[in-house]
Amino acid sequence: MKWKILPILAAIISLAACSKENDNENEEPANLRTTGFLCTIGIKSNEVAYPNPDTICIGSNQSGGSYNIRDYSYTAIGSFVTRPRDIWTLVTTGDNNWHLVNHAGKYLSFEDDPYPTNDEYSIDMNDTPNEKSVFLRTSGTDQNFYLESKYKRGYYLITRAADVAPPDPSHSSVRFKKNKQLFFFMP
Repeated sequence: MKWKILPILAAIISLAACSKENDNENEEPANLRTTGFLCTIGIKSNEVAYPNPDTICIGSNQSGGSYNIRDYSYTAIGSFVTRPRDIWTLVTTGDNNWHLVNHAGKYLSFEDDPYPTNDEYSIDMNDTPNEKSVFLRTSGTDQNFYLESKYKRGYYLITRAADVAPPDPSHSSVRFKKNKQLFFFMP
């Protein structure tokens, strides 16, 4: 009788192990950075004078109620990132649902404008999480990721280029648009 039970137990253990492996497929890597300066790569508006792409980060004011784009690179003039003012945290609520929260506890959200300009939507800053502040995180490579609005699927968080002279960041606003842009956290 004992020998008949062993193959059954082996099959059950094997199925349990397969089930556990499938559960881990949607989990993020243990070393995933989810807090720090929220950065992306911009493009300087004068490629001859500044041939390297610039690293820019999304900052906020002391109260956290508004944002601005700061230059993280060595050419930054007057717009340095500082702690804790410019720190953001990506908080998961499970099932690849994420909130982006700044140092003051404000949630970055999708602003649903009935008349978008150039198929772009603005961001909003809210005191509490809501359906418009949920993002889907898609991995790029290593620590890079895309943030898609769960409220309005197919629209991704991006920075929009501005017509400014270097060495200032060549991006001026944060929007939602159908094209993707990679973000990452600098510790």
